[in-house]
Amino acid sequence: MGFFEAGNFHPDFILWVIEDGKQRVVFVDPKGIRNLSWNDPKILFHETVKEIEERLGDANVRLDSFIVSNTSSTTMELHWSKTKDEMQARNIVFQGENGFQYVGGILGAVAPKRVLPWDPPLEHSHASG
Repeated sequence: MGFFEAGNFHPDFILWVIEDGKQRVVFVDPKGIRNLSWNDPKILFHETVKEIEERLGDANVRLDSFIVSNTSSTTMELHWSKTKDEMQARNIVFQGENGFQYVGGILGAVAPKRVLPWDPPLEHSHASG
């Protein structure tokens, strides 16, 4: 599935959660982000997907997106001059940091009833619900 609005962005994974008659569709794309700009359409896709959600006009369908970066937050803090909190606010999680907690963070942001207790949700996620 590709998104023309986001520079023909093709997220690698779709997490589809159905609970209590509501659907959460989450696009997850693992990638190195070192060569992307802070305002690259792939980085801003978390906003674009919310615009698409609004156009759908169905209160029972929520769309979210996450980038799973294999580039460290420390490298990106230097490259973009942005804090890790600012990056997480754009739904960027860091694969090589804190073990596999990034997976629990994504799941906790989109399906908090289903997350294992040792995987806290991301504190700054834009995924709402």
